[in-house]
Amino acid sequence: MTILIVAFVICVAIAAAIIEYAGSRTKKRKARKEVGPEKSDVFINFALALVATFAGVFLAFNLSNMQVERSERDNLGSLIGQSIDELNLEITTLEGLPEFIKDREEEDSIKMLNNNPIEDVVSVEFLISNQMFPKYCTQMGTMMMLKLARDKEKWREAVNNRDFEFENRLSYIDIYREYIEDLRDLLLLERGYVSGNLSAKQVAEGLNELHYVDTRDVSL
Repeated sequence: MTILIVAFVICVAIAAAIIEYAGSRTKKRKARKEVGPEKSDVFINFALALVATFAGVFLAFNLSNMQVERSERDNLGSLIGQSIDELNLEITTLEGLPEFIKDREEEDSIKMLNNNPIEDVVSVEFLISNQMFPKYCTQMGTMMMLKLARDKEKWREAVNNRDFEFENRLSYIDIYREYIEDLRDLLLLERGYVSGNLSAKQVAEGLNELHYVDTRDVSL
């Protein structure tokens, strides 16, 4: 694209020079009262037609690229919105879940946790594998997305692991939920950037305010 722009500018400059040259020659010929086309006039007309053709191709190519980018941004924004909706639903499901599970006999609580494993939010994994995400989202957001998605899986698997202590598994639910909340907030920021409503600086400031990045390891 940069090469095309430079070429277009050069062609416009050449065309301007040709027009100025043609104008000066016409004035001189009129002053001498000459009539009839010269060979130089044919060349000038050909050059102008060539420049006009190139300009038309350039503008058409540029408009086509703009339409493709707009379509890709719109599609990515829709996918991000779907993931945000799924994450919000997951957050609502997880809120108060440990207390709900504990509010019964221990054996029944363990059975409930074992029989209802936490499922992965599939749309997040789909976004990570989508080439449009790193193309139109911020580099910082893309890197944090990968890290949060990887780390939250560690805690999800710990909640579902029947070999771990029951109380530990319950505590991991809240840790996992906070990772989900961070992913949701990250995607809200990136959706604003993709749509043009937020700058890269504003997104970076928002990402730095994400409240929870846990460094603890899973224990039995």
